[in-house]
Amino acid sequence: MNDERLDQALKTLSSAEAPECLEQRVLRRLETQRVEAPQGRRWLIPACALGACAVVALVVGIRFHRASPVPLVPAAANALPSQDLARSGALIASRRSIPLRRPHLVMKPTVEASYPASPAPLTEQEKLLVKLAQVRQRQATQAIEIAAVNQRTKDAEAALTHEEQLLVAVSRVRQDAVIDALDPVRRAAADAREKQEFNAYVRQKDGGS
Repeated sequence: MNDERLDQALKTLSSAEAPECLEQRVLRRLETQRVEAPQGRRWLIPACALGACAVVALVVGIRFHRASPVPLVPAAANALPSQDLARSGALIASRRSIPLRRPHLVMKPTVEASYPASPAPLTEQEKLLVKLAQVRQRQATQAIEIAAVNQRTKDAEAALTHEEQLLVAVSRVRQDAVIDALDPVRRAAADAREKQEFNAYVRQKDGGS
């Protein structure tokens, strides 16, 4: 029954036509609402801004309250019985009355070595190198001494006069003659050498004159 009544009511409403003046009045009403709406709703902007600020302040306050919670210390944990306090005081006094013995440290004197450490023994190769260096040093010393003797001899011969040089040559010839008298081969060689020295002396004398 209810469904049939609803269907009939909808049919009558759909078939009914609105008067022409009603449409015009609705349009005019909409135009007046468009003009009055901005003027009447200006107070909503500051109200929304204040509401947003209040919400932000509330959120910040809640976060700060959660970030720094106040620790709740039970009173029973801090309150000690009188007997425990007396015992702790007696223990502290007994600990203070007992002298503490510190261990005596004995410092041993550090002895520094006043002499260098003994060198490691030389190997066979190192010993050979040392001997070779010593031999080379002796040879160099002998060569220097021989060179010095030869230089002194040359200097002494250069300082001699012509007659003294002749006497030295004659003495050498006599020494060679004594030696060559004992050996025929050396005697012949001495004769040839004597002739050469004599010829050289004659040429030198002729050139000097």
